[in-house]
Amino acid sequence: MLAITMLPDKFTIDEVKANFRFYEPITSQDSALRLCIYGIASCLTRVPDKALQYFKKTLFIDLDNTIGDTGGGLHSTTAAGSWAVLVMGFAGMKLIQGVLHFDPYLPDDCEGYTFNIRHRGCLVKVTVTDRLVTYALTKTPAGVEDLVLIHAGSNRIHLRKGASSTVRLIREIRVFGFDAVIFDLDSIVSNIERYHYEA
Repeated sequence: MLAITMLPDKFTIDEVKANFRFYEPITSQDSALRLCIYGIASCLTRVPDKALQYFKKTLFIDLDNTIGDTGGGLHSTTAAGSWAVLVMGFAGMKLIQGVLHFDPYLPDDCEGYTFNIRHRGCLVKVTVTDRLVTYALTKTPAGVEDLVLIHAGSNRIHLRKGASSTVRLIREIRVFGFDAVIFDLDSIVSNIERYHYEA
């Protein structure tokens, strides 16, 4: 699972899902690192409820003494791990051939998130809200005035120093299984009782 989270472009989504389904139930529950790795993997497989659950466990591992060993010291790896779940998981950040790629989504229970990432000496601020994603190039090294990144797989964004670019957050459509759908035609059809009975 670690290889999948570190090199997500090397695996198909079906391979990620198969590995996640296989390894999640059999992996030791007492590992602090497991939480962030499975948090990222949950994001990659677009299982938002589970991703948010792992993210919260990673955030609160020491405050809630989840593993029962906080008295021996803090889990500094989960501090970095919670950031990794946010950036590599929810924001979908990966580095492909030296170019930053983002494929962000927002869990239903979240209002938004913001983080900074440094790439090639440039500081990029990423803000995700319920409808928009804003990328801002806040700092650059001497002689560098711009940076190119990729949003949602194919949207090339050219950032200029001190400026921002805002794009729509792509929302996934959730399909629900229905056994039946009943439309009420009271105002359209007279003698509606027969139609209600047949429905």
